[in-house]
Amino acid sequence: MRKHVAMALFCVSLFLGSIPHAMATKLIPFVTDATFPEKILNTKGFKIISAWAIWCPSCNEALPHMQTFYETHHDKVDVFLLDFDVRQQLHKVLNVNSVPRYILFLDGVAVGRKRTIKSEQDVIDWVNFYAVKLTGAPHFPDLVSNTAFIEDAEEDQDSAK
Repeated sequence: MRKHVAMALFCVSLFLGSIPHAMATKLIPFVTDATFPEKILNTKGFKIISAWAIWCPSCNEALPHMQTFYETHHDKVDVFLLDFDVRQQLHKVLNVNSVPRYILFLDGVAVGRKRTIKSEQDVIDWVNFYAVKLTGAPHFPDLVSNTAFIEDAEEDQDSAK
């Protein structure tokens, strides 16, 4: 029941945040204790977990950007929501004590953490930063932005330790 309420509120927040997002064709799926191994740990490629709560203003401001990123790039990066209000073991495993929190995985290993998402390009830059750092090439070569993001990514990563 709680998951259905969260999804309904998620849809309302998309609608209130931006009318085009209300017509989202593919909503970001949730990740749980039960689905974490199959969706994140035992997979290849980049994955993002967005720890989120309906009562969190910053979460709701970032949600339309995450939704747009997911709709546009779900074929290259999987995105999942982690409902902060549904207390799970996963919160402890991922060290998620507050929201919003974004965790980037590559091949089942957490490689980056972020506290804020300001735009779809912000997500692309974040993934590209870690792709270059870990693989030597951007994950979205046609969407490379400025390098100002690199300092932000390193700051977020350092503060998460």
